[in-house]
Amino acid sequence: MRFSLFPESRRFYDLVEESGTNVLAAAQALDDLLSDYTDLKTKLERLHDLEHKGDEITHKMIDELNGTFVTPFDREDLSFLARRLDDVVDFAWAAAMRLEAYSIDKITPTAATFGKLILRESEVLNESVRCLRDRKRMRRILDIAREVHDIENQADTVLRQALAKRYNSGPHTIDTLILGMKWSEIYAILEKATDRGEDVADTLQGIALKYA
Repeated sequence: MRFSLFPESRRFYDLVEESGTNVLAAAQALDDLLSDYTDLKTKLERLHDLEHKGDEITHKMIDELNGTFVTPFDREDLSFLARRLDDVVDFAWAAAMRLEAYSIDKITPTAATFGKLILRESEVLNESVRCLRDRKRMRRILDIAREVHDIENQADTVLRQALAKRYNSGPHTIDTLILGMKWSEIYAILEKATDRGEDVADTLQGIALKYA
């Protein structure tokens, strides 16, 4: 591993932006899957590739942090940011692969709604990470963070309503109960993706408040 007293700041910005691009690509792939539930194998392979790419970007960021004495922002913030961006992709993949593992044959409107929320959140986050290079643009992050918080609140509501509908409607058979358990797990994972996106926004907001 190389060690540098004075960092090439561009490298940190490049990696954060690359991670933002990967998050958006994964959200687009997930939304495509949940909007058009065909060609499952190909779409899952696409998401799996993006999940691996996210891991690689995160490892590169951690290596850069470990090999650099001075960083453009707090080391802890950059490390947390990298891991939480990667988590969004991980949860997108985790939800998608369960569709195949659980032999889901039809996408619910709730799942499709989650896909749209995650996509919009990822679009906003991808815009936000690009504000880090320019201190004059960093104040824009504060406005973007508010939209991310709104999206996460919407996701909480969607999850709560879906669970209430799933278990309070009836009568149930063994098959419908098992299907309900499968979807409840998938919904919870999709909602966690939005939670991690909110963590990203909170971290970016903190950086903006410190450095803008």
